Amino acid sequence: MKTKNTHAETKSSNMTTIKTSYARAAIVLLALNFCLTTYAVLALNNTTQEQIDNQSQVNESNTARVLNATQPNDQVSGAPEEPSEASQTRETDQ
Repeated sequence: MKTKNTHAETKSSNMTTIKTSYARAAIVLLALNFCLTTYAVLALNNTTQEQIDNQSQVNESNTARVLNATQPNDQVSGAPEEPSEASQTRETDQ
């Protein structure tokens, strides 16, 4: 009877054991997956950050152009405004 018990115990232990080479391969694949995922996330983050930086530079330059276009020339340069020839001739005509 002892042989039957031993056979049953051996059969159940064979089901739960795995070869160490499979376990090592699984660990290596998990590590490789982690490394590749990290690389992909960092590459996407860098690309996104470059796009954000470029867009903010474009927005800043557009804002500067709009501000310069809306301000009169005397406010931009600081020079006093000189009367135009058309306003001088109107004053002399009257």
